[in-house]
Amino acid sequence: ITRPAYRWLTRQCPVPQIGFCGGHQIIARHFGGTVAHIRPLGPGDPDLNPEYSPGKFKEWGVFPVRVVKDDPLFKGLPRTLLMQERHCMEVKTLPPVFNLLASTADCRVQTFVHRRKPLYGVQFHPESGPEAYPHGPRLLRNFFAIARAHRAD
Repeated sequence: ITRPAYRWLTRQCPVPQIGFCGGHQIIARHFGGTVAHIRPLGPGDPDLNPEYSPGKFKEWGVFPVRVVKDDPLFKGLPRTLLMQERHCMEVKTLPPVFNLLASTADCRVQTFVHRRKPLYGVQFHPESGPEAYPHGPRLLRNFFAIARAHRAD
């Protein structure tokens, strides 16, 4: 899919969508958000993957993601989710057309939803680690339920 086509899909298409990690960041940028490195590594910060963006702070591994606003995406899930993370970039400025739904201690914009349509972004990887971390598969089932309900409208 081309960049202009994906921009059109995120901005104009009413079909329910969810972007993971880089897709989450792209969606935010399509609406005027900014994306940048979380921060440089500080004194005492471990480099959780030295081969990926050396010198940059990363969320790499399983991290607790705190739900800050209720949404059907989190139906049946606890207020703190365990999710697989693999990133050193984050959405720095969330456009006003989105609601912030979840955060971590180091990355404020972990999950967002568009205020008028079923367009979600998640910084983590809900598709990873389903055996050990079942919160991701449950979140995906919830998204597909939202998509089915939207289709029925």
